[in-house]
Amino acid sequence: MGDEMSTIDTGARVEENGNGGKKRKRIATGFMCQQRKIRCDGQTPACRNCTIHKADCVYKQTHKRRAARKGALYIEALEARLGKVESLIKGSGTLIEVEVEGEERPGSREPCETILPAERATAIGTLSTVETIRTPDFRMSPGSEAGTRQPRMEHDQDNYGESSSPEQIGKSAPHVISSGGSSATTSSPKNPCIGSLGGFSMFSPEHIQWATEKSGNTSFKDSIYAASLDETRLDYWRSDSFSGILTRPIFKQLPPKQETTALVDRYFRDFNSLCPLFSRPVFMELLDRQYSATPYDGAGWWASLNIVIAISISLQSHDSTPPLAKYDKHESAWDYLQNGLAVFTELSIRCTDLFTVQALIGMSLFLQGTSDARPTAALISCAVRFCHTLGLHKKPGGNMSSADIEQRKRVFWMAYRLDKDLCVRTGIPVLQDDDDMDVDLPDENPEDGLGILTLDNGEGHINIFRLMAQFAMIEAKVHRELYSTKAAEKTWEEVLIRVGELDSELEDWKEAVPIECQPEYEIKMSNSPFSLHLIQMHFAYYNCLRTIHKASIIANPMSKSERSWKKTDISSLNSRLQFSVAMCLSAARASVRMVRSLPLQDVGFVWRVLYFPVSALLTLFANVIHSPTDSRARSDLRLMKAFVEFLAKLQHEESGEIRRIFKVCSEFERIARDVITKARDNPHGQ
Repeated sequence: MGDEMSTIDTGARVEENGNGGKKRKRIATGFMCQQRKIRCDGQTPACRNCTIHKADCVYKQTHKRRAARKGALYIEALEARLGKVESLIKGSGTLIEVEVEGEERPGSREPCETILPAERATAIGTLSTVETIRTPDFRMSPGSEAGTRQPRMEHDQDNYGESSSPEQIGKSAPHVISSGGSSATTSSPKNPCIGSLGGFSMFSPEHIQWATEKSGNTSFKDSIYAASLDETRLDYWRSDSFSGILTRPIFKQLPPKQETTALVDRYFRDFNSLCPLFSRPVFMELLDRQYSATPYDGAGWWASLNIVIAISISLQSHDSTPPLAKYDKHESAWDYLQNGLAVFTELSIRCTDLFTVQALIGMSLFLQGTSDARPTAALISCAVRFCHTLGLHKKPGGNMSSADIEQRKRVFWMAYRLDKDLCVRTGIPVLQDDDDMDVDLPDENPEDGLGILTLDNGEGHINIFRLMAQFAMIEAKVHRELYSTKAAEKTWEEVLIRVGELDSELEDWKEAVPIECQPEYEIKMSNSPFSLHLIQMHFAYYNCLRTIHKASIIANPMSKSERSWKKTDISSLNSRLQFSVAMCLSAARASVRMVRSLPLQDVGFVWRVLYFPVSALLTLFANVIHSPTDSRARSDLRLMKAFVEFLAKLQHEESGEIRRIFKVCSEFERIARDVITKARDNPHGQ
């Protein structure tokens, strides 16, 4: 009786517990109040009754009730976390299966896999990465064989604004969807890494093993292993800290399933066939789930689906559509892009699956069709860093299927190309160092045929995706050897040597292209979306050629002195410099001529390649100003005028930034015309 009275509920206060419910706070009762069976207010040092009666107020010490036993969901969460550690060990390639007497895995009579003391370091071997990298955990699947673990995505990663409680982690999350050996929720690489420190850190498996062997003490290894299992690690912290900002605003609802399927089909037919960003079987299976009662709600998938719809709608600009309907489609495409951009914060700080990289690349491709390169730069930087996190820049290991390996390579090379293209356009240093990657090029003859363009005559084909990956590597060399900070220290002779080598390498690349698709040959393609890829390839080739040879002109000692440059006839310069000047002008002229191949109705594509002819026009302008009496000066002026007329037509399709470019280019053309006129009227006045 006394024990029960010692915890009499006085009803003093009602508080909310952690789950949002209400609970009563129990207050201890004074000994005198208990004897008299009166209500005690529990005040200290003396309750009100004892104060009135001037009696000693003595409280009996209450006994804390034992906490409730952990439920089944908590046990499932522990098993899931243990599975995650096992996957890390298994991924490192050092897990050895041994039989342990008397131990059986629940639901299995097979001997379980244990973590040997000498191999515990592998669980922590990526301690510098495990705090950042999300790896798939493993749990028993009811339909799986005994002892087989099925990968699943972590629940807390895919729910917006929710913390990672054991109940949430224990819930059933989407299992890997396999179709033709490809995983929808692609697992982490065999040995995830963040930079070279992933292998050279004292917390790496090699160094932990080395320290153990040298010292003969395993306490260091065991303590780090225990720390890697701590519940307060980054996975739990980041979910709670960012829950308030991880929301999913929807600017435009998804279309009905039939309409969405048609849009996705067009994307895979007209765009993904040559830029294989996604795996069609995986994407279509998740698309079916999207319209079911249990859709997969990963942020990467949500952003990927919306950007695919946005790109597909933008492809409709090639159709014969009235201007008003075209405007509505343009606005609709941007609404779906905003759906994807709305989860950019979550993609940046919580998600590290392959869909995350694919979504970022897809949004970058879409935003290339705008006048501002800054959003694209931000998206590409995140995409490249996630490629590093997932180890896409390294040769894959483990037991990945050939389809998974090829898809990972494709995603990496698309990010690589965008990184190098951004460097060429803006001068921003590249993110991916070529000396810190060993991934193979995309397959030359892939089984699914993606990335291959069949010629109209049906007698040949071109793997344009692989060719552009090789071309991006040449662009990287051009920047590193001729335009980087270190390259500025080279002498003119060294620059001329590198210019010759890079020019030869670029020509070898061009010779590998079928003659029907080579630059300098007219593009004859009946399929308009496919021809755009060739147009962009030709523009990029001419720009790279001009960029290579422009370096020798910039490095020319005579170009340092404006006075000596004006008095020096170009024919008296070094023959290699003459060759570079001629190649620069030839590439610029070819680039400006290609403007007539651009589809005016596809403003997004025009913006994607507009940099190339504008830059080429500046080269022609500089040549006219320097040599107004040159035999090609008048033809160069006509090319400049043709480009200005193209911009004038484009103004009716676009406004704002294009008008500014039109005004600047018009002024260049006017000044060039005046210079040529003055040189003709006064040939001896120079």
